[in-house]
Amino acid sequence: MKFKSLLSTQMKNIILSTTTKSERKEVAEKNGYSEHTLNSIIRGDRNINSKNEDLMLDLIRLSITKAKTMEKSLINYSSMYEIR
Repeated sequence: MKFKSLLSTQMKNIILSTTTKSERKEVAEKNGYSEHTLNSIIRGDRNINSKNEDLMLDLIRLSITKAKTMEKSLINYSSMYEIR
């Protein structure tokens, strides 16, 4: 998968809205990262790169799964909670 170097504001909001702090920490630890590093990537303080792309893929997969349990796609979910 090809990533831009930073998450969009919309994707950041979706991830933060569909996952809990403990879930993000678990994903980070599973991939050998600290929760602080993952939070830095989500906030845009650090870039997505080839070394952490698996971390981000796992986080996005979790976000999609959680949105599905709420019977929403990420697109529908993001439009419901769009920050203006």
